[in-house]
Amino acid sequence: MKKKIVSIIVPCYNHADFIGGTLDSILAQDFDDFEVIVGDDASTDGSRDAISHFKDRIRPFFFNKNRGYFATVNDLFHQVRGDYVHIFSSDDLYMPGFLSASMKLMLNNDLKLTCSNIRYFSSDKEFRDTHLYDAENPIAFHKENIIQVFRNSDFWVPGVSCITEVNTLKKYGLPNPKLENISDWFLFHQIALFEGIGYLPQLGIAMREQIGSYTAKVKKDRKRRNATYFAVLELVAKDIHMRKRFRDSAILGFIFDNLFWKLILKPKWWDFFICGKVSPWKRIFKSLKKRMLRSCS
Repeated sequence: MKKKIVSIIVPCYNHADFIGGTLDSILAQDFDDFEVIVGDDASTDGSRDAISHFKDRIRPFFFNKNRGYFATVNDLFHQVRGDYVHIFSSDDLYMPGFLSASMKLMLNNDLKLTCSNIRYFSSDKEFRDTHLYDAENPIAFHKENIIQVFRNSDFWVPGVSCITEVNTLKKYGLPNPKLENISDWFLFHQIALFEGIGYLPQLGIAMREQIGSYTAKVKKDRKRRNATYFAVLELVAKDIHMRKRFRDSAILGFIFDNLFWKLILKPKWWDFFICGKVSPWKRIFKSLKKRMLRSCS
C-alpha cells in the first residue's frame, strides 16, 4: 500500500448526527495524499453505522469499551502511516482547500507544525471567525522569532487546525489528560515555542460549539478549570527552558489573570507577572473589578 503523507485521526463518541458531515468535508479536500483513521469509542447511538458507511474510504476502528477521548487518540496515533498527523474532532468540519494549503506551507518551509484561522459555528447557524495574525499570505514563524510574535501580537495556536510532524508528536507527547480541554492548546503552543509554526491566514476549520460539550462543561466548572491551569503551571515549572520560553512569550497571561490572587502570594511565579503583557497593577485592578461585579450580581 502506498504510504500517505498525512494521517487524519478522528476519535468519535456519540456523534452520529455529525460524523458523516465531518468525514464528507475531509474526503472532499483537493489534496489526496492522506488517510483517515476513525475510532469509535463504544458509542451508544448510531455512530458505528454512520462510520461504516465510509468503510471503503477510511480505516475504521471500533472499540467495545468506552475509555474516553485521550485513550482513543493514543490508540489511533499508533495506527498512523503518514509523516504528518492531524487530530480532528468528529463534529467539526474541514473548509475547502485547508489540507493542500497547510501541506504546501509545511513542506515549502520545512516546518513541523502549521495552523490556520478557524470558524466557530453553532446549531442556530450563527458563526464567528478568528483572525489570528495580521498577514495576507501564509507565513512561517521559526523558533528564532516565535517568542516575539506571541509577545507583540494577539497570535495564538488553535489546536483544532494544527497539523504536526509525527516524529515531533512522538518527541513532545500526545495531549495530556490532566489538562482536559486545554490539553491541545498547551501541547501545540509548546511545540510552536521550541520548533516554530506556520500560519495559514485562511479559514481552515469550522469548529462546532455546543452548550453541553466536554469543553463547555470544563469551562463552566471553575474548580475543574482552575485545576487545569495549575496543571499547566506545574508542567512549565519542571523544565527551566520551557519556563523561560513560556514566560518570555507571555502566552500564559489568561492563566495569571484568572489565578492572580492565588499566584501573587507565591514568589516562584513573580517572574511571570513582571514579564507578562499585562502589568501586575492592571491585573490587580482587573481582578478587583471582576470580584466587585460578582458580588453585585
